[in-house]
Amino acid sequence: MSTLKTGALRGTSGTADSVQLHASNQSVTFPGAVTIAGALTSSTTGLGKILQIVAGTPDTTQRSTTSASWVTASSTINVQITPSSASSKILLLACVTAGTNDGNDGWAGTIYRDIGGSNTNLGNADAGMVSGRSVAGITGLYASTTMNWIDSPSTTSQCTYQMYFKLYDNDADGHTCYINQPNQGSGQIPGYIHALEFT
Repeated sequence: MSTLKTGALRGTSGTADSVQLHASNQSVTFPGAVTIAGALTSSTTGLGKILQIVAGTPDTTQRSTTSASWVTASSTINVQITPSSASSKILLLACVTAGTNDGNDGWAGTIYRDIGGSNTNLGNADAGMVSGRSVAGITGLYASTTMNWIDSPSTTSQCTYQMYFKLYDNDADGHTCYINQPNQGSGQIPGYIHALEFT
């Protein structure tokens, strides 16, 4: 078998060293592992990549609200991330246990994005991203729920993403929405948000 040795390859019309595949056969098979010097980008691979992952601190305290408007319920379920590019997207992975202590009532949850004091509800203005209620006449029904969202903040400033909640007091009897509350067992189930920046 012959071996070709050369200092560099350049196409006949090229101004920089490169290898160009013929349009009818754009594939290369390597016999083993390949080491690539320099960063892989979406333009060189055709694929995006994860730039950073930020894990929010889990909130393990039971929180509650009787508000019919969006509030944090004093929760610390948030995460801060500073995008490296204004064209990046942010994948949010959130989980919380929520419910009401009255089967006639409901609750809703959403995620807000805060950039420099400008706070934006990423979900539906009224219904949020998730909502629930228990069967009428049954109290204390709590369930874990997730909120997954892809955001395009179009900024390189720090973004704070935080969970907000509210109560639908359908029978106006003054009951409460709880978060981080287990349906079974003792203690509180942690709520959290994680953020992944990708191109």
